[in-house]
Amino acid sequence: MLGILTFVPQWAVILTAGCMFYYDLFLALFLQTWLFVIFNKVMTAQYLLWWLTVMPLCAMNNEMVRSKKGLFGVCIVMLASAYSIWGYYAHNFEHNLKDTIPQIQYANYYWFAAQLFTCLCYLKHAHLTVTTMINPEQAEKTATDKVETKEKND
Repeated sequence: MLGILTFVPQWAVILTAGCMFYYDLFLALFLQTWLFVIFNKVMTAQYLLWWLTVMPLCAMNNEMVRSKKGLFGVCIVMLASAYSIWGYYAHNFEHNLKDTIPQIQYANYYWFAAQLFTCLCYLKHAHLTVTTMINPEQAEKTATDKVETKEKND
């Protein structure tokens, strides 16, 4: 039972991100993927590719990437160091058969904090875009108004 309860925080943040950003499809998919990786019980280096491949879809609308170069650099250094430290101890455990379990656990704490900090910074500086219709009736009225305005001007 306790094993199932560990999924509660993961699914809570994933569902919250989906409900909060459903109108910005790229950001919602990116956040849900990244939050899934951050709050997952299992850590592998392959998870980096899951959210990193979706990141360019929303990076163009992010102020941190475009103008907050110092903060962006700090986040990149934190992520790179977190993955490197974790990878070093995980490699020694798996391939060199060294007892690095305590070091891996501390590296996991740092990895989690670095990922969460970077995700929150990224979200704070994101400019939301509307990729889905929020109110179809309003969208239809707006489209009709544009056509009528164009016909009057012609």
